[in-house]
Amino acid sequence: MLGGLSGLLGGVGSLLRGVHDVVNDVAETVSPGSTSAFTTTGNLIADDGLLGDLITGVEQGDLIGGIANSYGNIVGPGGVINNLADGHGLGVESLLGNTLGTADGVLDTVDGLLGGATDGLLGGVTGDDGLLGGVLGGGLLGDGLLGSDGGLLDGVLGDGGLLG
Repeated sequence: MLGGLSGLLGGVGSLLRGVHDVVNDVAETVSPGSTSAFTTTGNLIADDGLLGDLITGVEQGDLIGGIANSYGNIVGPGGVINNLADGHGLGVESLLGNTLGTADGVLDTVDGLLGGATDGLLGGVTGDDGLLGGVLGGGLLGDGLLGSDGGLLDGVLGDGGLLG
């Protein structure tokens, strides 16, 4: 019976190890260095961290040993508390830096498109010197058709115009 239980734990441990490896790969992809033994996330999710030790305990049928090893990842030398006290990071700093850099780039792009009254796409459409400003202001409708000083309507209806 113990042999069957040990085999079952080994199979469950292998399955957990596969999932754990994927989690570590994803963590390193989105935040390089996050599984370092000097970071909080590394102490928790790395192969030699809390989860790795628990999974190793399950794989080897040594649950008590896995728990004892994982406890060391929190309070032992090189564990979470020790690393934070020594000034090591959380392990998500590069993720935050990448996220903030991406957000900054997106905001710069939006600013370039929307811009102020004279810059960007909206300024080019609605600004005084833009499309609408040119048509409604000093352009086609302003000085051209409707203008009081030499526009088409002034030439027809004005003091010296055709009907004026």
